[in-house]
Amino acid sequence: MQKISKIGLILNYNKRQPIQLGKEVIEWLKYHNIQVLSPKEDASYLDFKIGVEKEEFCSKVDIVLVLGGDGTFLRAARYIAGYKIPILGVNLGYLGFLTEIEVGEIYFYLEKMLNGDFYIEERMMLSGQVKRNNKWIGKFNALNDFVINKGSFARLITLDTFLGDEFVASYSADGIIISTPTGSTAYSLSAGGPIVHPVLDVCIITPICPHSLYARPIVIPPEKIVKVLIRAVKAEAMLTVDGQYGFKLENQDEVWIEKADYVTRLIRVKGRKFFQVMREKLKSDGGSNYE
Repeated sequence: MQKISKIGLILNYNKRQPIQLGKEVIEWLKYHNIQVLSPKEDASYLDFKIGVEKEEFCSKVDIVLVLGGDGTFLRAARYIAGYKIPILGVNLGYLGFLTEIEVGEIYFYLEKMLNGDFYIEERMMLSGQVKRNNKWIGKFNALNDFVINKGSFARLITLDTFLGDEFVASYSADGIIISTPTGSTAYSLSAGGPIVHPVLDVCIITPICPHSLYARPIVIPPEKIVKVLIRAVKAEAMLTVDGQYGFKLENQDEVWIEKADYVTRLIRVKGRKFFQVMREKLKSDGGSNYE
């Protein structure tokens, strides 16, 4: 990788700590002759002068530094999807499963990164589209998962699920989760899905509270398109992307989900292994990982 001269900064601007740390990091990077750019919305909480449009941000930065929790990291991954930009996450949230370093370690590991002492870990992403009346009306990408679930009323929806043209099952349930191996430790895990090592190239289909004795999570090959037909005549339905963005679905809508043509590139500076991180993060004290 070429020498790092421009760093993109994305942060959780809903909290005071990431904003304050962001301002300090900008000064530290300037001292080390590193130019900092930020999406305009993020920059409005830091310094308007570093704010740029998405195209300029994604075409100019060498790496992206994320200050926040896993939710901020997921937002950053979707924002730069397809641009092959590596991401280093600094945990200022609760769980920090995706982030690499803690607040007190930031400058030590930034020094290591600027000296080229890091490696890249690639994570599979998903691409999803919504079809209504034979027209494509929405396109999204996700690092963790797509979730199709019922609305606010306690009423089941029916989801006819296909793998390519092959019928899999008709789930009467609260919903269904289609996740990556990265997302297997998120909502899918809570719904009874398996933990899948992130180096594997697979997708996981996990029904949410299915009204059935036989419905179980399924691990599928990545080259197959998952097609879900929504049957919610008297109920609301919603497509949720990485637990952060919602798209309202209607009866007879189709949701098509497949492996994306691009990956998320994670910067690793510690050399920690997957199961070590899992033991540290997935403890019994609960908590949200979407800060």
